[in-house]
Amino acid sequence: PVMEEELLVRARNLIIATCLAARVEAQRARLSLLEVTDPLTGLHNRSMLFSMGSKYLAMARRAASPFALLLLEIDALGEIYLEEGHEAGDEVLRQAAATLLRAVRDSDLVARIGDSRFALALPHCAAEDALRVGERCHQAIEGLWPFGMQVTASVAVASFNPDLDVDFDTLLARTCRTVDRARAEGRDRVLIACAQSRPEVAA
Repeated sequence: PVMEEELLVRARNLIIATCLAARVEAQRARLSLLEVTDPLTGLHNRSMLFSMGSKYLAMARRAASPFALLLLEIDALGEIYLEEGHEAGDEVLRQAAATLLRAVRDSDLVARIGDSRFALALPHCAAEDALRVGERCHQAIEGLWPFGMQVTASVAVASFNPDLDVDFDTLLARTCRTVDRARAEGRDRVLIACAQSRPEVAA
């Protein structure tokens, strides 16, 4: 009968439309994930760090709770790329990313924000605990020996001071300057980024 045939056509069209909608939604979700993910390491990217870091700092200010930011730069990564090749350099970054994820809590955010630079946002983490995290990450990176080469890192640790009117951009910029100083002073070290004085050597 015509009516049964029409119902079958409608049912088939509904199934097709539902499948297409599901595919579109899945594609949209994948694109959204790509917007906040570093494709090489699978970590969060700089955009996600700014978004979540600003939220963490705002929550810390409201609740008067601790918050810390770490930056870690893989030393001599450019030399590894030149001497060992592109795949070797990429593998160092992937191993470093996995190592950092193992060194922190599930609640912490780990992001790749530059060619060889990683950032760790640590909510509810006091200054002394953040320093221990920085030293642990520093030692963990030194434990990597890809392709028979030891990898080292320069690390900067900054803690949020609720007595100072500092936004996340300012905190990140201060931490970047400190990790640059660590590299200028010889690399392979941990420095504390101080708000009102020169950075102090921690390890």
